[in-house]
Amino acid sequence: MRRVDALAAEMQREMATSGEAAAARAAESVEEALFGAEGSERPYAEVVGEVRALDRLLERYGPRVVKVPPRLGVCPAVVFRALSLLRNERATFGEIEKITACDPVLATSLLSHANSVLYGRQEAVSSVGAAIAYIGIDAAKRVVLAASARPLFASVELQGLWQHSVDVAVIAEQLAATAGLKDPTEAFVAGLIHDIGRIAVELAAADDFVIAHRRLAHASDCVVLADLALTGQDHGGIGATILGGWRLPEGLVEAIRYHHQPHLSGSVMASILYLAEEVSRSGEGVAAAPRLERAMRVAGTKDLEWVTSDPRRLGTALAMAG
Repeated sequence: MRRVDALAAEMQREMATSGEAAAARAAESVEEALFGAEGSERPYAEVVGEVRALDRLLERYGPRVVKVPPRLGVCPAVVFRALSLLRNERATFGEIEKITACDPVLATSLLSHANSVLYGRQEAVSSVGAAIAYIGIDAAKRVVLAASARPLFASVELQGLWQHSVDVAVIAEQLAATAGLKDPTEAFVAGLIHDIGRIAVELAAADDFVIAHRRLAHASDCVVLADLALTGQDHGGIGATILGGWRLPEGLVEAIRYHHQPHLSGSVMASILYLAEEVSRSGEGVAAAPRLERAMRVAGTKDLEWVTSDPRRLGTALAMAG
């Protein structure tokens, strides 16, 4: 199996040993513990305690992950105050305009979107309040979050990850509507920032860590395995640590922490993100059938054939996100 072979090779590289059989056995035990039948999974820390080579990998690479990625283009406090107002049915356009207009990135994004070809408006919109009234509350929510998240993906090497995140956001919003979530736009938000842990990994200052991570992820065709082997947690956990530091809502943080392991959480949003990853064909983790079926039950859907990352939807979302 590709994951077993790749991990065995990485452990041999670290231990500088020719013990191929021992490395293969250790890698097989990791595979069974992490990706085996539902109910047989074990905490990664427990597996590490049994495999010295894994312990060595963590000692070398574990501390290398950058905990603070590039700053948001918009102050997080402004973002969540704006979202709170946008969710409040009794909030006036004047109140919404006051908070969104105070940040130049938000104001520019809202005006630009309202005046874009998406709406084919003849007369230019010149105030934030008018922009929100014209595009509607739901679209304004997406613009606010996209404006805040987009700078995280500024470097060229992260463009693919940005498009994937928007794709997951669009898909997750569809699933959330079916699941009966009160505000499906929150799933769009979660989708936009669900892979912030991957950004932290990609932008780690240590070249040897980044090289090792890319090598193992490519050889195993499993980003999650590379995360675990080198940092002791997957990128969902890394991202949750970052978002927790920004004091984001606990429910959002939990969903992102478990978006590759929804069976470990009661979060409906975690299951929605897991399914959105599957529909987007991200290839980041392992789509175990029992885990997939459970996630569909939690999200209230019997199949995923109706869910789409239709190019028109995605194109609109990308244009909205800037």
